[in-house]
Amino acid sequence: NRRLRDPIRVCLAGAAGAVAYSLVPLIATGQIFGNLNRVVLQLLDEPTTAAEESMRGLKMEIEDGVYPLVAKVETATEAQVGVAMADYVILLSNVPKQPGQADEDHLSASARLFRSFGETLEKYAKRSVKVVVAGTPAHLNCLVCAEFAPSLPRESFTAVTRLDSNRCVAQLAAKADVAPALVQNVVVWGGQLSASGAHQHIGIGQARIGRVPVANAISEREQYWASEFGAALQKRGADVVRARRAPCALSTARAVASHVKDLFQGTKPGEVVCMGVLAEKGDSYGIEPGLVFSVPVQCRGDDSYRIVAGMADEGDFVALRQAEEALRQQRAQVL
Repeated sequence: NRRLRDPIRVCLAGAAGAVAYSLVPLIATGQIFGNLNRVVLQLLDEPTTAAEESMRGLKMEIEDGVYPLVAKVETATEAQVGVAMADYVILLSNVPKQPGQADEDHLSASARLFRSFGETLEKYAKRSVKVVVAGTPAHLNCLVCAEFAPSLPRESFTAVTRLDSNRCVAQLAAKADVAPALVQNVVVWGGQLSASGAHQHIGIGQARIGRVPVANAISEREQYWASEFGAALQKRGADVVRARRAPCALSTARAVASHVKDLFQGTKPGEVVCMGVLAEKGDSYGIEPGLVFSVPVQCRGDDSYRIVAGMADEGDFVALRQAEEALRQQRAQVL
């Protein structure tokens, strides 16, 4: 396990929400930063009575949990206080889409929030901070945030796309009647899954169930790939919300935890995971520089990653270009 001398300061923005409530125990019990590192939790949310009371209650629960790895819990309603001295800033905040609201209006409202986060990070964050964006749409919010924090390294910003890949793995494992751990090398390309699916492509050309290619392991595969698989993924989140009458907090927290754990501790030898990262010139997949695009990566265990080449087949590249164009259009709407 990687061990640091000082406690790791973790800012959770959106700390009054359900995802934060599910994420805190994973941090406090060492499931993200390991059992050798203590943490300081910096809880941040908007300056409303409801949010302040929720954070106060969460702080009391953490204290009553007597977690050995939690050195301190702080709360804040001013972003500059919440991000100060943080080693990791995890942005769970989002702007809920209102009934009848146009997509363009929703994206603009979300961009305003994450522009504010970016400006705050630019002024008050440590230069070594790692910024993990989970609030939907994470790929676009991450891009806006990075755009307005230009002095921070571009590789310090990542967007969480793990929930989409986890859902994909779960669907494939259920179809093949195997444990999810046997499903490997599923790649989420592009952004977070949208209702139209245009911003994202699920690549299974290199995916395996055990040692068997996924496409060979699924019976009745042609009908499954053509209809069931994509439809199940697109409506999974809505199905959970409808069944629980509450957000997908537990699975989202698990996705965020896995993302941050991989950055901090590193991926297992040979393991490939997906993250939204800022594309740069010379990218092996030809992605336009400046877009936040989910790609296959391996993490080194020092808060950094490398993009894994050779994970796309010919069919993937067509879908990649479509997702790239959709994300380019979104970027033009907000920047």
